Amino acid sequence: MSDAELQAVVKEANVFARVEPDTKRRIVAALQQQGEYVAMTGDGVNDVPALKQADLAIVMNDGAQISKDIGDIVLLNNAMSTLPRAFHEGREITQTIYGTTKMFIVRNVYNILLFIFVFFMALPFPITPIQISWAAFGTVNMPATFIAFGWVRPKYMARFRRDVIDYVVTAGVLMAWMLALHYIFVYFYSGGDVGIVRSATTIYICLLGMNIVWAVQGVDIYEPHTFRKHWRIVLLSSVMCALTILSMYGWPSLFEFKAPPVGVGIFTTVMFLLTMVLVSHGMKYRYLLYRLWMLLAPSRGEINPDEQARTPFI
Repeated sequence: MSDAELQAVVKEANVFARVEPDTKRRIVAALQQQGEYVAMTGDGVNDVPALKQADLAIVMNDGAQISKDIGDIVLLNNAMSTLPRAFHEGREITQTIYGTTKMFIVRNVYNILLFIFVFFMALPFPITPIQISWAAFGTVNMPATFIAFGWVRPKYMARFRRDVIDYVVTAGVLMAWMLALHYIFVYFYSGGDVGIVRSATTIYICLLGMNIVWAVQGVDIYEPHTFRKHWRIVLLSSVMCALTILSMYGWPSLFEFKAPPVGVGIFTTVMFLLTMVLVSHGMKYRYLLYRLWMLLAPSRGEINPDEQARTPFI
């Protein structure tokens, strides 16, 4: 059977029987060429070519020594029933990494872009070190701690590029633009009062941090039912954001805070809601991002996330 014929067969077949060692390897390679992440289980010398080809090699402890030498996972109790628990533990680890990465990197992206904008426009620095540190502590660092300890479970993210990097690029750029527009408006509205500008920017960043936590949990303004589904994290992050902002009102000298006028507060709230809509819209219709990734890596195929993966048994 040619490679082209095998490519067509593995799309349809679920079970292969009485397969030669090299054919096992070719089946694994054919699945990989279609973008699948392939796991191979085996215990004998005849499984070695396929085990080496697979992305994940699972070997029985009673199997041949050469197969155990190349295996990624060795089942010491020789029981396949161990795998679901092992995969669950692995998924918990990856989801924690994905969630915290998503929260911290997007914050760095919009902060860096905002600072670059202010630098080239020769405007006063938009926020003081203590303000940005306190805003990050209350709205990002603490929720990330809850995720790290397993008290909060982030939304399941299957692919790092699609579920993490796409959000970082989309949200980071859009939030930076909205922060820049917010900064310019407040700067001229307040007559160049740097204290009001920095305080309003700090409040805006606190609200954005809360929105990032919501996004990590899968809360979407386009899907109101997600607010009910994840009401605990919505309530927790909202309370933490409110306490962070109120503490600056309570100790203005400590946080170098100057209470913005009502008009600035209303404008900041409107900008925050508009940012939520734009980021959610950008993640739903990410045509430009798709074109960007295809331009950077045209040879890499993208798997449809809604397509259920089929794993043939070899």
